[in-house]
Amino acid sequence: MSLTTADILANSPDGIPIQFDNASNEKLQSDPATLGFSNTWTMQIWMSAFDIDMGTTQYILEMKPSSGDANRISMFINNTTGQIEVSTFDSSGSGLKTYRWPNALRTSTSAVPAGSEHVHLALRWDGTTLDLFRNGTNMLEAGTLVKDLDNSGTMSDSPSRAVSIGNSIAGGQGIDTRLYTIAIWDKALEDEEIETLANHGFYSLDVRVNQGSYISVANLVHWFRMGQPVGSIGVGGALNIVTDEVASGGINLEAAAVSMTEADVNDSRTTRGFGQSIDFGGSEFLDNLTPQAIGLANEWTISIWYRSDDAVGSGTLRGLLTIDGAGNTIELSKSSLNKPTIILKDGSGTIFRQIVGNTTDFFAESVFVHCVVTWDGTAGATGGITFYKNGILTNAQTVTTSIAGSQSDSNRTVEIARKADGVTSNGDIGHVAVWNTVLAADEIRQVAVNRWSMDLREDTEGYGSAANLKHW
Repeated sequence: MSLTTADILANSPDGIPIQFDNASNEKLQSDPATLGFSNTWTMQIWMSAFDIDMGTTQYILEMKPSSGDANRISMFINNTTGQIEVSTFDSSGSGLKTYRWPNALRTSTSAVPAGSEHVHLALRWDGTTLDLFRNGTNMLEAGTLVKDLDNSGTMSDSPSRAVSIGNSIAGGQGIDTRLYTIAIWDKALEDEEIETLANHGFYSLDVRVNQGSYISVANLVHWFRMGQPVGSIGVGGALNIVTDEVASGGINLEAAAVSMTEADVNDSRTTRGFGQSIDFGGSEFLDNLTPQAIGLANEWTISIWYRSDDAVGSGTLRGLLTIDGAGNTIELSKSSLNKPTIILKDGSGTIFRQIVGNTTDFFAESVFVHCVVTWDGTAGATGGITFYKNGILTNAQTVTTSIAGSQSDSNRTVEIARKADGVTSNGDIGHVAVWNTVLAADEIRQVAVNRWSMDLREDTEGYGSAANLKHW
């Protein structure tokens, strides 16, 4: 086949952010509370280097008491240089550090940030040194640091501080960008941990679970994920779009301005971000060459991220995933109307299920979509088949065939991006996974929200089927 390294693209969906529009009082803010960290800490921010307005101070994050500056932490875009600037204060309210990093958001002091660029920023304080990491690289090592104030001192967790995201505590200095996730630890993370966090992306690594070089779950004190859909999580707040993922002692952020609406929660699965996919075209596909037992029979779940290059009504079926032998075939494809189609054959090769997920333009052209298909082994009105799009159950189905039939785990090949009759895909595939059980709706949503780079081999909050994962 003709697949090459060039077909592997960094163009996965990049989670769901909140769009901040530099409105005078648009922000997410908590009531004052003890925050659980004092003189050693690390903060992680995923954001888009996007519409940075010169001439305006724009706050990304601020933590400050109701009066005075004790233990204040402010992170903002400098209004004259367009550079990331951080100011910290000690426990008495005296200025501690004021640092600027010229290249944290741009490659030079005059370059305008790329509108589609996503940036991982990690701010680390070990009690003595304040470091900023950009995409896992310490900016001090890169030689880009300006120290406007460089005093010594100690921070504490008293008095209580409010947290504001997207604006200063006082308001009137809002950011004009997309923010995805913010996490805070009560320790100075190791360089290797910060690099792991940057490399795995903002939804790829659940920071509540130790993975690889990242081993500081016990020190995680706050985790704010911006893109949780309205109403699904959260306590209080006009929109319920942000909550602290650390349940014990977490602080609650609320939408602090009437100008922030549900439209500010961006489903940016249409854009290119982090992770890798393969661009399939022509006759390209992947398979396991030698038939083998796959571990699936009469109950399973299939998960796939797919971006179609076909216009609606192109008249072409496209293969996505086929598990096939002399029989016991499972074939998932995209119809000419960009709808998911599942075909099941019994051990003799007879079709006993053929069902289309009848959602208009399910696989929209040039948009990454998370598709899940489950079969519970039964028949019923829908043949025991369910379809999910981006974590949401889609009830509309067209049943072509639903008769008695079953499957066994005979030796079969697995083909990604090809149907059993040889029809291949035309688009990008970024993740394929199969389980020998029907995942719960909440689990499917977790897989969708956390993107295809979520480590499905590890149980996490909301996902408990790692033991049933057969292939990934």
